[in-house]
Amino acid sequence: MDFIWYFGYLGGEFQPQTNLGLTQKQMIAEAANLTSQLGDNVVLMHAVAESARRQINTSMLPELHNYVSGLRSSGAEYVSGWLDLKYTNVTSPSNIYTQVAMMVQSIGVNAIWLDHAVGYWDAYCTAHAPNNPRNCIEDPTFNTMMQNLHNLFPSVLFFLNVSPKNSIITPAAGTSWAAKTYVLPDNAIGSTTKWQPASPSQVGQYNTYFPGHVVLHFDSQAKTETEPMWQFASINATAEASAINLLLCNGLEKSTNVTGYNLLVPIIGGNTYLHSAQRGLLYNSLGYGSFAKNTVGSFVALLQKYDSKNQQQC
Repeated sequence: MDFIWYFGYLGGEFQPQTNLGLTQKQMIAEAANLTSQLGDNVVLMHAVAESARRQINTSMLPELHNYVSGLRSSGAEYVSGWLDLKYTNVTSPSNIYTQVAMMVQSIGVNAIWLDHAVGYWDAYCTAHAPNNPRNCIEDPTFNTMMQNLHNLFPSVLFFLNVSPKNSIITPAAGTSWAAKTYVLPDNAIGSTTKWQPASPSQVGQYNTYFPGHVVLHFDSQAKTETEPMWQFASINATAEASAINLLLCNGLEKSTNVTGYNLLVPIIGGNTYLHSAQRGLLYNSLGYGSFAKNTVGSFVALLQKYDSKNQQQC
C-alpha cells in the first residue's frame, strides 16, 4: 500500500482551505489524481481529526461524510480519521468506542490514527512496573481496548503513533487485533541530508509484533523547530525529493528483514514551524495554493518506482 499524509478537517475547520486556500473539491480531485497514478492501494491519512479543543459537532457530520465519501470515491482504498488517546480513551468523558463509531459509521472513514498511543500504553506500565516501565510487556487495558475495537470494527485499520522514547506496544497472546494494526514510528535526521528512522532497533522490534505493518512518519509539532516535518519542509524541492527517495529506498531494501518499513509521504501536512514564514501551517506539496512546493509529481514518481507490485529495487 501507498501511505499518503492528506490532512483535512480538524473539528469543524477544513484546514487545507484555512491554511493553504485549497477547497474540498480540489482536494478530492487531487486524491483522484493520486489514485489514478498509484492504483487502488492508496491510504489517505488524517482526513478528519478531533482533538480535545477541536471537537466534531454533530451538525458537521453530513459535511464530513460528504468529504470522506468523495475521497473514497476517488479510488482510495482507505481514508483515515484521527483521535488522540490522551483525551479519548476508555475512561475519558470522550469515550474511544463512541468516537470511533462516529468516525466509522457517521463520517465513513475506514481507518483510524490513534495519537499518543504509546503514551497511553506507558501510563499503565509506569503504574504497574514503576522500577522498569520500558520493560512492561503486556498492558491488559490497552490490549483489551484494541481487541474490543477490532471486534466492533473488524474491517477498520488502526494506526498507532509511537515514539523511541517509550516502551514497545506488544499484543497479548490470544489477541487478534495486531493483524489489522500498523505502527507509526518517528523519522529523525542526522543532518538535512541523512534521513533515517529515529530508532532502527525500535523498527525491528515492532516488525516482530506487527510484521510488515511499520510506517515511518515525519513527526510534526508547530511549536518545535527541530521537528522532522519542519526540517523536511524547510529544504528545497530537490532536497525533499532526495529525502523521500532515500527513505523509500532504505525501507524497501530492508524489507527482507525486520528493519524494513513503509513511509507516510506528506502531500498535505503535517504542520510546519510556527515561527517561520509558513507560520506553522500545513505543508503543501501541490503546484498551487499557499506555500506550494510543487513536489507531488516527484513524490508520486518515487512511490511508483518503489511500489512492491512493480518489484522495483533500489
